[in-house]
Amino acid sequence: MKQKLLRILAIFALLSLAGGCAYTPHDVSMTATAPIYSTDIGSGSTIGLRFIDDRDSKTVGQRAVGMTGADISANNIGLYLEDQLEEIFKRNGFEVVDYNDASGPKVTISLRTFKFFIEQGFWTGANNVDVSMKADARNSNSDYLKNYSYTQEERIVVIPDASGIDAMMNAALSDVLTKLSVDADLMKFLAR
Repeated sequence: MKQKLLRILAIFALLSLAGGCAYTPHDVSMTATAPIYSTDIGSGSTIGLRFIDDRDSKTVGQRAVGMTGADISANNIGLYLEDQLEEIFKRNGFEVVDYNDASGPKVTISLRTFKFFIEQGFWTGANNVDVSMKADARNSNSDYLKNYSYTQEERIVVIPDASGIDAMMNAALSDVLTKLSVDADLMKFLAR
């Protein structure tokens, strides 16, 4: 009887440890980057740059299945992306100024989605990652709009830990930043 009780307590303790991180809040550590290369397409051009965090919720997701578990956040994503975006345009030869100080071409980059969701299945579940940004540029009387997005569903048996969530979210954001940085049409539009 005593051994049975100890086994039950041991199993309960292991289950509590295994599921414990699902109830610990997590802030995504930002490491996403666009590829480092340069062009001179914007040489001699000054652009106004503005970043807007336009997500419907500042919560990235939850650490457990569905809407359960602790919140996942990305508290420093705004400042991080402002720096990354400025570097992308500088590497393309542009001089970057504040959006409101620009008299010529202007571009607003909006973060539309940055979400992580764990879906429950019968034998397996799924990690769902969704990241999207929008470029809204104006040059003279012309406009340029484009969306850059990344979505992924990965079948899983085990819920990812904090470093796994960070890796997935940063890979998705890096993909979106890369799509924006190699958008030759946007760069040409701003440089004309």
